[in-house]
Amino acid sequence: MALGPIALDGLAVQRSGIRWLVMDGCYCAAGQVVAYCNIGLVPKPGRPRGALPFGEEVRDLQITLAPSQAGVLHIRSGLSKGGYLDQLHFYQNWDAEEIAAELEIASGMDCGNAAPHWLLGGAAGRRVTELAEDRSGLLTGWHNRARAWDAECSGHLSVLSLGICEQNGIFRGEMNGFAELLAASPAPLHAIHIGDEALVPCSRTLVEQQSRSDADNDRIAEDMMRGLIDTGIPVRPSDLLFAGSAMAALARRPLADGVDLLTRNGIYASGVDAVVLSIHAEPGRLLRHKRLGYHAFWHEFRTFDAGPAVREWLQLAFEPVYRGPEDKARDLVVLREKAASVGIRHMMIMNAMSSSGHEDIVNYRPFPGNLGSQIASISAKETNLLVDELAASCDIAVLDADAIAAAVGSGANLPDGVHQSRLLQHELRKEILHILSERGAFNSAPGQPAIAT
Repeated sequence: MALGPIALDGLAVQRSGIRWLVMDGCYCAAGQVVAYCNIGLVPKPGRPRGALPFGEEVRDLQITLAPSQAGVLHIRSGLSKGGYLDQLHFYQNWDAEEIAAELEIASGMDCGNAAPHWLLGGAAGRRVTELAEDRSGLLTGWHNRARAWDAECSGHLSVLSLGICEQNGIFRGEMNGFAELLAASPAPLHAIHIGDEALVPCSRTLVEQQSRSDADNDRIAEDMMRGLIDTGIPVRPSDLLFAGSAMAALARRPLADGVDLLTRNGIYASGVDAVVLSIHAEPGRLLRHKRLGYHAFWHEFRTFDAGPAVREWLQLAFEPVYRGPEDKARDLVVLREKAASVGIRHMMIMNAMSSSGHEDIVNYRPFPGNLGSQIASISAKETNLLVDELAASCDIAVLDADAIAAAVGSGANLPDGVHQSRLLQHELRKEILHILSERGAFNSAPGQPAIAT
């Protein structure tokens, strides 16, 4: 099977050696990602140099290979040279005629008239810092945004994951490269995941990020740096790493991120069509900056490890703001409106597990006042009721993780109420695609204009 063409006017594709995820002679399913390489885009001779696509992801841009049919793969020798030649893309051009492997189709298998060929996928990561160099695998590295897509055609549905760590595996899968989600999609999909390490993406914070100007972000950055110094505590590297990562996250507008998609037919511009949120990213207590008024939330274990100056700055510069169910509901409604204003047509919220096998309360009389503020399972039930009411009143779909976990067995597959097993991630992945299909999202995925190259 030849690599096949990637048609770009004005740009040439360079690649690293090809790295294989399977052994020679291995049986492979149709669409199974079996190999990948790092790529780069360079101007063809005679084209003036200028800004190139994938500007924020240029060092972590990859192509994946999957056979179009099932069979036994016979890998051509010499395509993997090892060392840095399999990590850096500078040393060879993409050759459409190059044979990467042969596929042996089982005797008697009806594969139609089409010969087996490679299905290309794209993958890209935006680094937290360019110093975070790690090209050791598929989408490895310290990224504040990772994404992957079908590179065979245009017209993708772009789905953004904005939640806490529970969504990592649902979107990125077992091998970290989004392979399971892309393979299960009924139509070309572009999956984007933004993690919660540098900033938890709660609704109020997302609304404010989308509304702030560049000048507002400059004031936040200046205040943050001055605030760290004014604590009087020596600023350590861990303080600077946390502050830089947090500031970069606060200054971004993830709902309106415009990105490039490389396909066989060219490079296309993409926005976000659908967003998947988690109710676990909606804390009952936010931090409000006393002077500038913006809100933020970081996991306590992140701030504990951040450094002494950051911890002191958080104590001095912020005050806690408590949010009840009504506050969360209002923030989510505003977020839905804000998302619609930037072209996001579908919003989905994953709910919480509302029961616990660890709870053995037989009498609630010792708990005075609001039970939801004292008992986790009741709080989760109230939260899930809030999500259901939102879905009934505005255009938000519910990803019912509570019911799905109960159906497959929450004790074995969701033991801590947040982090899922492979089976539960698989079921939630299917449900995301089912909801999008039911909403007609794939039928109305926009065709995207090619970027002039």
